[in-house]
Amino acid sequence: MTNTPATQIDNIHAMLDSGHHSVRIEKHTFLIWGLGGAAVVLFMEWFGAQEFLKTYWQNNIAIYAIGAGALSIIAFLDHRKTRDIRKERAESVSFTQAQLIKLWWVAVGLCILTGFGMAFMDLALLTYPISLLIFGAVFYTHGLFSRQPLSLSGVLMVVAAVIGISLAVSKVLPYMTLQYLGISVFGIGLPLFAFLTDEPKRFSTALGKTGFSLGWLMTVFLPVFLVHFIAGQVSTPTGMVIVLSDFTANKAQYSKGRYIVRIPSGTKVPLMVSLEGKSLALDGNAPIAAHVTADIQVSLKDGKPDGRVKAGDAGWTDWDKRGWPLWLKDVKAELTSEKGPHAVLKLFANF
Repeated sequence: MTNTPATQIDNIHAMLDSGHHSVRIEKHTFLIWGLGGAAVVLFMEWFGAQEFLKTYWQNNIAIYAIGAGALSIIAFLDHRKTRDIRKERAESVSFTQAQLIKLWWVAVGLCILTGFGMAFMDLALLTYPISLLIFGAVFYTHGLFSRQPLSLSGVLMVVAAVIGISLAVSKVLPYMTLQYLGISVFGIGLPLFAFLTDEPKRFSTALGKTGFSLGWLMTVFLPVFLVHFIAGQVSTPTGMVIVLSDFTANKAQYSKGRYIVRIPSGTKVPLMVSLEGKSLALDGNAPIAAHVTADIQVSLKDGKPDGRVKAGDAGWTDWDKRGWPLWLKDVKAELTSEKGPHAVLKLFANF
């Protein structure tokens, strides 16, 4: 081939373009972080449910310390595998990618710290969509310096997080499914990105990107809806139906076996509220009187609720699968000339 000035200019442009787009994420990185991240989420949820430690804050510290340690192991395995592959190809990590690796670690730290903080505000489930938003932004940033369609990967993670939050806020899906979304995106979505980045030319057109995006979102959300559907299938409890007055009057008689306690409409239900603070306190011994607006049936096993509840004409539901039965909607402290200092607490009964 003749080495003409035009050819030399094209070669220089190719070298500049290669330098500007020097970032490449290896296929194994998506697999290791995806499957490993999903396993970490599953383990953290299981560990949190066991309550091995006495206090809530000790349990949270242990959970996120274990999570941080597990992610460090994943990062070490990924780094070692990447180093070996680059060594075989006689390649080195570019300066740009070396700096972006630091951004990746900042993202991991933010996810851990966000989850730890959210747990103390009873918003732990929001950790998953927030983590997807953070990693989506990191992938998008990687894509600015890469020939791989990493920016598309980042956008899809952000879209998945926004859809998940929207479905939870609109009550289409309970908040508990946000953890299923996190597991699905890491365990299924990230390995699919390995296929996307390994064959970038196949998805270089607008039609190819649209098709992959729709397929990726369907693949990620389908398991979430399936798990939600399966978890929502609550078996009808067996046992003799007794009224609340009979249960309270003959507690020893119903301490063994399965029964269904019917709480009639109009029954007074005391809400025991306690409050701690530097300048305001409530010991919880003065209950707030609420009342039942529709008959409620509670399934008992050996004298204790097993989680299954039926309100009015609705079907049976499981509080353990559905989430907390009471949600805090609003808290407001006011000072008016008519009422003086007072606080307004609004709760939502999720049944």
